[in-house]
Amino acid sequence: MKRRSVLLIFLFAFVTGFILTSGDEYFEIMRSIELFGSTYKEVISNYVDDVSPKDLMKRGINGMLGGLDPFSNFFDETEKGEIDLLTTGKYGGIGILIDSRGDELIVMELMPGYAAQRQGIKVGDKIIAIDDEEVNPTNINRMITKVRGQPGTEVKLKIKRIGENKILEFHLIREEIKVQNISLADFIPDEDGIFYSKIDRFSKRVAEEFFEKINEARKHQQIKAVIIDLRSNPGGLLQSALEMLEFFVPKGELILFTKGRNEESKLEFYSRITPHFGDLPLVILVDENSASASEIVAGTIQDLDRGVIIGNKTFGKGLVQTVIPLPYDASLKLTTARYYTPSGRCIQKLDYLSNVRDVLRTKPDSIKVYYTKRKRFVYGDGGVTPDTIIKNNDRHEIIKELLNKGMFFKYVSEKLSGDKKIIPDDKNKSELLNDFIRFVENSGFEYKPSYLKSLDEVIKQIELDESKKKISSELKDLKEKLTIKISDELKLHEREIYSFLTAEFANQLKDTNLQLKVLKDYDDVFKTAIDVIKDRAVYNKILGLK
Repeated sequence: MKRRSVLLIFLFAFVTGFILTSGDEYFEIMRSIELFGSTYKEVISNYVDDVSPKDLMKRGINGMLGGLDPFSNFFDETEKGEIDLLTTGKYGGIGILIDSRGDELIVMELMPGYAAQRQGIKVGDKIIAIDDEEVNPTNINRMITKVRGQPGTEVKLKIKRIGENKILEFHLIREEIKVQNISLADFIPDEDGIFYSKIDRFSKRVAEEFFEKINEARKHQQIKAVIIDLRSNPGGLLQSALEMLEFFVPKGELILFTKGRNEESKLEFYSRITPHFGDLPLVILVDENSASASEIVAGTIQDLDRGVIIGNKTFGKGLVQTVIPLPYDASLKLTTARYYTPSGRCIQKLDYLSNVRDVLRTKPDSIKVYYTKRKRFVYGDGGVTPDTIIKNNDRHEIIKELLNKGMFFKYVSEKLSGDKKIIPDDKNKSELLNDFIRFVENSGFEYKPSYLKSLDEVIKQIELDESKKKISSELKDLKEKLTIKISDELKLHEREIYSFLTAEFANQLKDTNLQLKVLKDYDDVFKTAIDVIKDRAVYNKILGLK
């Protein structure tokens, strides 16, 4: 009886609330809920095949959210680790970073001190099964997250290791993992006091990590300029972006505001502390994969003329999500506001609105040009456009194929699998390149240029016409002449291949000096950042300073 009275009170409050706001709106909501519930019940009860009630409901919720924006998502109780990672920077796991390379699931990185590293798993190990479920092309994306779970629970991995004939089996206990936000932070060698930091994500501890890095750096020399690399940083928590900005933005400065449908979503954020780097030269590096919190940092720094933005136009995600708890340990990550940088521009690309006009009634903002603090033009057409744009050199097809199939990673993992530690330098450059080419040839690596793929398609179509046999034969002869030898093709791109090899050695060896050397030698955006910082006249001119 008590439960029924509580339910009646809830329904009365629910109904009254909607009647007070809009009778028509309330009717549409109740009508839709009734239709959805009735349809769901009929499908579960009467569909010709047995249907999973849980999975069907999840599909229905995801279909509903699919009519909104790309960033509103539903997480059931099995995906709790994803929410924990987003909101706390922690999750239950074994201290391992795995990723797909072709159709294989490969150990990419081990976090020191956690179960995977302690029990002897190695970088380059191929995971063939998790909890007795074999890895295959259809489940590989799901398997990447399967190693996560509640701390204290067990996960079993079956592993194939280079040089080992037998399958290795590991039983590991999940622990609470703290995500590292910063993969590289140090002074750039041979550059007077220029401090570089590569920030990979904006989870909860990013400002704390950055503070630890700069304090350690200051023990060795004075920091005279800062480069923050946000390339390929997908974002994270709004609060973490605001805390990072406070290292550079004067106290009391407006750094961001948000607006949504409700009054609670209309917020203004000001810098609360005296910045550690209030007047030091600052450069932010961005690219097309810099999104969300990365764009907050870059856009605000640009609007306040606090630093120079270099690279390529960012992704264009200016929507704020709120994580809302739901019954049965589920969660809803719902877009509840848009964020705006100090000039008033929303960095969100509004192209998604055109795809859901039947659901969403919002119209895109017609204002496209905004002004920074010193009256420089900036644009609000989605994403942050850098002050200095460095176009990406398009990689050759064979380089893309080597990357897609993980050939650089596999080669370096094999070379570092024993006790010998190879460090690339000018003395062994030719030997290393020739050895890599032999490795690729012996691995069964297959590569066909796009022009040969197109020619194959033409030949296939022409062979359908009996009257064109002669042309078909001539095209096959042409194909023979155009067919390439992989080793010859690789030798044409030795410089780019060597840069990727060196970078992979640096990453797997965790060699900071080598990582920075690779950036200085091969990264045009990084080199431009150093040049701009060192030439104060150019730096000041970009920012409109006298």
